[in-house]
Amino acid sequence: GYNSTADVSTADGTALRTGQRPCSAGYYCNGGLAFPCPLGTFSTATRAMSNGTCTPCPAGAVGQLFAANAPSACE
Repeated sequence: GYNSTADVSTADGTALRTGQRPCSAGYYCNGGLAFPCPLGTFSTATRAMSNGTCTPCPAGAVGQLFAANAPSACE
């Protein structure tokens, strides 16, 4: 997945979608928007398109961060 970049604003402050970039690890992208993996999950994948790429923390570990991008975020 990809998320839109807004490099230009119109006179009324509206951001224009001028490009796109690959979705970062810890996020999934849909419709040009990036969403963080929920608490208790992590994702090392880039360009993810759904929250199905957000992996639950191992048993007994608790994720304290949104958009965790490594299993080390689970404690």
